[in-house]
Amino acid sequence: MSDYESIMNDAMYDNAYEDDSRIPHESWEEEIIDDFIEDVTLSFFENNNDMLLISYTSRDEAKKVIDISPSSAILLTYTAIETAIKLAILKPMICGMTHNEKMANLIVKKLINISNVDAYTKITFDLVYELIKLNLSDVKTDNDILITKEIEGLAKKRNNIIHSGKLYAESDALYIIPQEKQTIFKKV
Repeated sequence: MSDYESIMNDAMYDNAYEDDSRIPHESWEEEIIDDFIEDVTLSFFENNNDMLLISYTSRDEAKKVIDISPSSAILLTYTAIETAIKLAILKPMICGMTHNEKMANLIVKKLINISNVDAYTKITFDLVYELIKLNLSDVKTDNDILITKEIEGLAKKRNNIIHSGKLYAESDALYIIPQEKQTIFKKV
């Protein structure tokens, strides 16, 4: 046991006996780790408060170009969703769960570079469920479509644009771009 663990165990032991609830020894370590993860994650958010800036900028640009180029609006909307998942959900979770900053940055860099939307979305959704028991696959957008289905549909359109040169009409882009309000997600 390291000096840090010894000091923390002693502190938890002392606090447990000062408190009438008497925390069982097995939970001290879990509580310390949970508190540490929470502190690291909150610190990440405080130090990176502009992490959604790319997503918001892409979404705003999509709104500006939808009349001119619906296909461009689809690409920008996809960028907004992809960067939100990668930079505002996945990256903070990995940084919070990894106790070594260099290792966290390495893992995040590898995960962020995954270009397959299904892969990093699944990783992200699985981690969210594991950490807070929220099944994002059950979440619907204000279009009443499961978020996973909406991401899959958008990814397919994105791939059709990029790899096949397909062009879409404004009606194909309108449903995915929130107009006067931000998209509100609701649980099924």
